[in-house]
Amino acid sequence: MHATVSRLMSQVIFIVCLLATFGGSVAFGQDELAKSLAIKPNQPGIDYDIPKGDRLKGCKVISSKDAFGLPGYVVHDASGQLLRLFLDRNKDRNLDRWSYYKDGIEVYRDSDNNYNGTLDEFRWLGTAGSRIGVDRNEDRTIDGWSNISVEEVAKEAFMAIKTRDQARFSRLLLTRSEFDSLGLSGKVGSAVAKRLEAAKRGFDAMVRGQNQISSKSKFVHSGNGQPGVAAASKAEGISKDITCYDHASTVFENGGKFGNLSLGTVVRVGSNWRLMELPEVVDPKKPISNGGVLFPMQMIEADFGPGEGGPINNTLVKLFENLDKTDKDIVALRAQGNPKKNAVRLSNLHKEKALAGIEIFKEVEPAQRLSWLQNVTDNVADAYRAEEFPTGLSFLNDFANQLSRSKITQGLDYIRWRSIYAEYSLKLRIASAQGRKQATTKLMGELERFYSQFPTSEFAPEALHQLGQNFEVDQSDRAKAVKWYQVLASKFPKTDYGRRAQGALNRINGKGKRLPFEGKTSSGKAFNLASSALRGKIVVLHFWDSESTTGFKELQKLNAKWEDEVVVVGANIDEKSETFTAFMKENRAINWTQLHAPGGMDKSPLATQVGLVAQPLAMIFDLEGNLVEDNIAFGDLEREVQRILRAKK
Repeated sequence: MHATVSRLMSQVIFIVCLLATFGGSVAFGQDELAKSLAIKPNQPGIDYDIPKGDRLKGCKVISSKDAFGLPGYVVHDASGQLLRLFLDRNKDRNLDRWSYYKDGIEVYRDSDNNYNGTLDEFRWLGTAGSRIGVDRNEDRTIDGWSNISVEEVAKEAFMAIKTRDQARFSRLLLTRSEFDSLGLSGKVGSAVAKRLEAAKRGFDAMVRGQNQISSKSKFVHSGNGQPGVAAASKAEGISKDITCYDHASTVFENGGKFGNLSLGTVVRVGSNWRLMELPEVVDPKKPISNGGVLFPMQMIEADFGPGEGGPINNTLVKLFENLDKTDKDIVALRAQGNPKKNAVRLSNLHKEKALAGIEIFKEVEPAQRLSWLQNVTDNVADAYRAEEFPTGLSFLNDFANQLSRSKITQGLDYIRWRSIYAEYSLKLRIASAQGRKQATTKLMGELERFYSQFPTSEFAPEALHQLGQNFEVDQSDRAKAVKWYQVLASKFPKTDYGRRAQGALNRINGKGKRLPFEGKTSSGKAFNLASSALRGKIVVLHFWDSESTTGFKELQKLNAKWEDEVVVVGANIDEKSETFTAFMKENRAINWTQLHAPGGMDKSPLATQVGLVAQPLAMIFDLEGNLVEDNIAFGDLEREVQRILRAKK
């Protein structure tokens, strides 16, 4: 079992029992607070809030039932900002999810998804990344990654070499089934297979044979720019397009000196990025031998910068040294624990860091500039949101203006987008209820201006969807919601947001009509709302996930009392099928038809078809299959069933 949790479970499990008994807003004392904060993440190196001093005095432990609808408990500080969230998702009086927060944002989560008392998933979220590690044999060690970005692969590869961890490295390599899925053959397929085999055999020798990465070395950054696409070519042995970095790399620091780790060819397989070959610590005096398997080319002499695989650019080295020193100064100043006294100095350091990043942006190769623009923007926006760089948004605005004057347009939308949400996030955290409402109103205006200024931005679909969703849910103005959904559906029909917008339009405009909706049941059978088998029946369609189980009692009662007149259909959108399967196994009283498509509210095809903006949610259809209500209160279901049946007579 989770080592830390098993030690503390006897101390904290009674809290969950209390919650299951009393529910509501149960609050706990300082002893329970100390025990709650003593629980630590399973994985090392997690940067999460550990309240100290005055901030600790205002912390509280309360029931999670009011806010999250599930037994468990929440730890928050005096301002209401979340610090921890521990849940009992299947209501068996045992915790099965442990969430940790940084600046009010969830950054890491341990989960027991099969509810057997042992952790099996470790997930980085929010500003901490997107990795999802799985532990199939439940020995508290990650066996593989079900989701990992190229930047995180770079850091993991570096850490595997630093710690001389063969298993950690092996988790990053392309598996046999993933290799087969790429459809490589001929010379390219043979070359990749040989490199993979050499990587499996050669890790230990590579680690022993290099002397640049030691136990004291530090990961600096992975600035690989945009990926490329190896186009399908029968002649080359590539059966379908492959997204990849053919010369990926990362920069590290060791004893005040910077070096490069060449990762070679890194490919995307589904939501993961995988190494194809053995990394190589770059010797500036020797050419690198990895990479180039998908884009073979002649070497060209050039003055490469760090991360490009050639001689180190001395100007960049100096800039990286300055950047590293500033980072250390920021960390040291934070550690002093006197934010008010050091506020001006901390703000100045963040400005120095941002200016150093801009100089690096100017110096690196063109392919890396967007990555560094984003790096600078993220650092400034995060510092502003943390109240450490009060003039951060003005700084970013000046940076954007400089780029515009230089006729540089790439990345301007990114600066604006991050600035908008940095301001909004800070106001949500520190403002009163009225202030938060005003912040949301301002956000909507900013999103409208963003779309007007950057109508083709990659963030434009999200901006439009936020507008439509806000006017539908918060403003209860469906006319304006329809306006923005229509723009989104027409301008970006092939995006996830565009498909969700079309689903929302179908739902909002569907009253009195048949709604196109289909899926597969938990047993794999096809389901279609337009099926003739459902004519003459009232259909209740219930969207839910395992963490939002409101309404089950009403649905169970309805299903039993009106079994000849009503068909209840569940539409589960849990992010993972395993979660849904485990929930159903523990709740066998839910015996009506259940559809399931994983992905959550953002990705599940079931949610997309109706543009779902909140759940749990019930929709009701009359005897002819026409939509009656697209969001009916569970307590009103039986009354509406009776009304429809009376109308039939």
